[in-house]
Amino acid sequence: MREELVQKIVDEIVSLKYDKQKIVDVSFVDKNTIKELNTNYRNIDKETDVLSFSMVEGEFGNLGNDLLGDVVICKEVVKQNAEDLKRKYEEELLRVLIHGLLHLLDYDHGNEEDEKRMFGLQEELVIKYYNETQGDVE
Repeated sequence: MREELVQKIVDEIVSLKYDKQKIVDVSFVDKNTIKELNTNYRNIDKETDVLSFSMVEGEFGNLGNDLLGDVVICKEVVKQNAEDLKRKYEEELLRVLIHGLLHLLDYDHGNEEDEKRMFGLQEELVIKYYNETQGDVE
């Protein structure tokens, strides 16, 4: 995913909650790395497409006001998920980036009401950015 596109999406989505810019690190990793992170931080011993690590809550909440957190994406898993769900890879890549960013903004999907709210906004943003980029995400 092009760096300037990632930066634009991060800036615009972060501005949904914050008036000033925040620092967000977006990393693309391989299957082994995402599995290790998922195992170590969520006690789930399998690969996943995206993980979010907030720096404004928990033990890291006191590190600084400008740090929002990290979004870690595994393109290999995203590609497999896109194939399984019969979606375009570029669209799915946008979806997981947006999903991870929304988690950093305190969106969650732990119950039906929160899920509707988060996934509704997520899909609006996927459509917006997919149309803006005409699918040229990679």
